[in-house]
Amino acid sequence: MAGAIGNLTLFFSALFNVLLIICLVKRIKNNDFKNLKIINFFNDSIFFLLLISFTILVYCFVISDFSNVAVYKNSHTTKPLIYKISGAWGNHEGSMVLFILILSLFSFIFARQVKILYSFFSINIDFYFFNFFNFNF
Repeated sequence: MAGAIGNLTLFFSALFNVLLIICLVKRIKNNDFKNLKIINFFNDSIFFLLLISFTILVYCFVISDFSNVAVYKNSHTTKPLIYKISGAWGNHEGSMVLFILILSLFSFIFARQVKILYSFFSINIDFYFFNFFNFNF
């Protein structure tokens, strides 16, 4: 169940990222940068949804939830706790989610200082789709 919630939050963060790109393209075409509240809302939501998703992945590794494919392939019950926690980003799936989380963290920090981060969000969405089509968490 926790893995499904983590996958759902990852899906919604990707959806918000697509909506953010659409909103940014409209703002660029109209040359309207006065009210950026919706952009900040999407940006903040993306970061917190990814944080929840990665935290759930770590939780699945800690409790050894073998219904999650990444946990099933990269963990076992006799591992010490520190190895279970580090195993969350030690595999390919977890490291990609951590990379997207770090990208969104920098976006969360610097989006209030820079007006347009369109190329940054476009790169971010590529990693989302890579995760969705290649992994089954």
